[in-house]
Formats: sequence, structure tokens, C-alpha cells
Amino acid sequence: MRKPILIIDDDEEDRMLMRHSLDKAGFKDITTTGCEKEAITLAKKRKPSVIIIDIILGHLNGFDICRKMRTLCGSQVKIIMVTGMISAADGEKAHEAGADDLTMKGHNYLRLINEVKKMFEKKSTNKK
Repeated sequence: MRKPILIIDDDEEDRMLMRHSLDKAGFKDITTTGCEKEAITLAKKRKPSVIIIDIILGHLNGFDICRKMRTLCGSQVKIIMVTGMISAADGEKAHEAGADDLTMKGHNYLRLINEVKKMFEKKSTNKK
């Protein structure tokens, strides 16, 4: 089964680390970008199952991009927002923007990997 993942983060090192961690966990169909326009194009073209969006994207607002991705892709895509520092307000804003989950960025991204796995498990359960 094809399980495309789209990572949207303005920090090239963070994109590389997330991609590498997910790849090591067995996810191979991963696309990354730090650009909002490219993210929209990729979402239309690749039709990802999971989109990972950084909350702070330099001059861009991750919550706004989350809203755009939710509108573009609908409820069938699962959206995980990531951040270096989680506050209670971030969780509420992420939910209001249409995210399915919010998690911390981390050195080994174990929590992110587990969240992605859960998203795919939910998608598989919903198809049955």
C-alpha cells in the first residue's frame, strides 16, 4: 500500500532529520518542502496520506498552512503539526486549524514516528 508523507518545514536540517527518521522506520514515500506554494502543488500532485507541518515556518504561519491543507485535501488526509516548544495554546490552535495531532520535534523523532504509525493504523481501520 502506498503511504505518501509530505513534510512542510522551513528548516532544511529538520526536514532532513524527520525524513531520515521516518525512512528508518520503514516509510519510503516521503516528500519535503519549505515553501508554501510548493507544498500546495505537492499536495495536489502526490495526494499524501499524512502531512507534517511545522508551526513556525520563518515568515509563514504553520496554522494557516494547516488550514489550507485541510481545505485542499479534506478529512481523508491526516495532519500532524510539529514544534520545538509545545504550549497549551498551540494545541488548541492546531486543533482549530484542522490538525489531527501536535507533537514535539526531537532528536530521534520517536514520538513523531509513533504518531505517523497511529495515523496509518486509523486509516486502515476506517477502510474496513
